[in-house]
This record gives sequence, C-alpha cells and structure tokens, in this order.
Amino acid sequence: MDMQHDSNITSSLVHQYHCSCAKCNYDISSIDPTGRCPECGTPILSDCFWCKYSLDNIDPSSKCPECGVPVALSIGKSALNQVDTELLKSIHKGFRIVTQFILLYIITIIATFVGSILVGMSVNNNDLYLYSTIASIVNNGIVLIILFGWFKVSQHIPELPKLIDVPQRRSFLRITLWVFIASTILLLLWSFVPTNPDINAPMTRMDIAGMFIIGFSFLVMIVLYVAQMLYLNWFAKLVRNKKMETRAIQLLWGGPIIAILGSMLLFLGPLIVLVLYWNLIEYLRRDIKKIIKARQAY
Repeated sequence: MDMQHDSNITSSLVHQYHCSCAKCNYDISSIDPTGRCPECGTPILSDCFWCKYSLDNIDPSSKCPECGVPVALSIGKSALNQVDTELLKSIHKGFRIVTQFILLYIITIIATFVGSILVGMSVNNNDLYLYSTIASIVNNGIVLIILFGWFKVSQHIPELPKLIDVPQRRSFLRITLWVFIASTILLLLWSFVPTNPDINAPMTRMDIAGMFIIGFSFLVMIVLYVAQMLYLNWFAKLVRNKKMETRAIQLLWGGPIIAILGSMLLFLGPLIVLVLYWNLIEYLRRDIKKIIKARQAY
C-alpha cells in the first residue's frame, strides 16, 4: 500500500501544484527538470534533497538509486508540493506565533531583569513579591503561547512519503512539549508562594520543592531544545534550506555551550542563543511563506 502511494506521487509530482526554483523561487513547473532555472541558472535537478546522491542523468519520474525517495521530490522545492495549502498555512502560522512571541519574550525578560534590580532596592517586601508574581505570570504566559505555536509547527503532514517522514522526531518533540507545559505551569504556581527574603534563613520544605521544580524545568527545557533542533533540521531539509539545516545541528551542540559560558557575562550567553534560535525559525518561516505565495500567484 505504501509503495503504491509513493508510486502515485512519483508519476504525478513533476507538474503538480507549483514547482519553484530552490534558489530564486522562479516558476519552473513547465520547464524540463533536466535543465536549469532560466532566472538564476541553478540546475533544476542536481542532488537528492534527502541523501545528497547525485541525480545527474536520472529519470525525474524514477526513484533515487541510493535512498529510494522519488526523484521528483528533489525538483525545486517539490518536497512539500504534495502538501495541502491550508496545512502549510497552519504550519506557517505556528512558525509566526513562535517567532513573534520569542521577540516579545526577549523584551519581557530584559525588562524583568532591569525591573527586579530597581524593585530589589525597595525595602518593601510586598512590592518585591507582587512584582515577581506579575513578572512570572507574564513570562510564563508567553512561554505557553510559544509552546502552542510549536504544536502547530509539528503537525503531522500526511501527504509526505513515509520514506522522508520522521514520526519519531515528531513524537519526541510533542511529548516533550507536554512535559514542558506541565513544568511551566508548576513554575507559574510556585511564583504565588511567598519566599523569605532573608538569605540566612534556614531552608524549608517549600524551598526544597521550589529548587526541585526549577531543576526539573531546566532539564526538560534542555531536552525540548534538543527535540526542536532535530525537528528543525528535518524541516530545513524539506524546504531545501541547506544553511539552516546545518545551523540546526550546530546549535544543537553549540547552543548549550554558548549559553553556559556566556551566562557568566550578565547572562548574555542565553540571550545570544535565544536570538540565534529565533533567527533559525524565522528563516524557515520565510521559506514556507514563499511556497504559499508562489502557489497563490500560480
């Protein structure tokens, strides 16, 4: 049944929907796949987008000799051409929610840091408690919205051939999202618990519980970050963005190192990683937007 599904995709994909150049987005749906883009000169069909095998002199209606993925999927940005436009719009909306609210989160985190210093100068503990509670509600609320966006980004794409789908990465990401939602809600509830401002006061059970919640949330955040980078690496491959495909792997390993080492400099490390994280997602959002706009123009 799966082989028949892939065969149908192979025979119909070359001229179905709108095929655009992987580099300049020029309309190549009516051009010989063995030629070059008239706009930028990029070969319409060069390497397999999935395994990088050379497809020179390979029949566009056949399959890659190396991995078995339909050759037609490597024409322009054809890997997503079989996907319903409304589903692409929904995924794009998820990317947009994530990028917009990450920017808002960066602003609120900086504002929270500055505000905590100013409020901390106050001798009124009630003011500090009220400020930290409001800041927690705002910041954790933004995090929950970002997580909602990630659920839209990681939607199942039923039109993709199973050879290029990654159900394990998707499941890993979505399960981790649910766990992180739970830890975020725990952090939010914890912010309502008054704490003793005296650093010399003996540690209570509530203090120990708070440390456990913070530690647990930190560990889940690291696992979620790994799941996101793996998923974005796959998604970048689908939209033929080799630069972002590589960057996702670089951030997978380099991000935590930058965050840890840079935290010693006024926590600039985590902020730098957050900006790079946003930049990666934003580039992929633009790639999806180009595909949608190309279809609308076609």
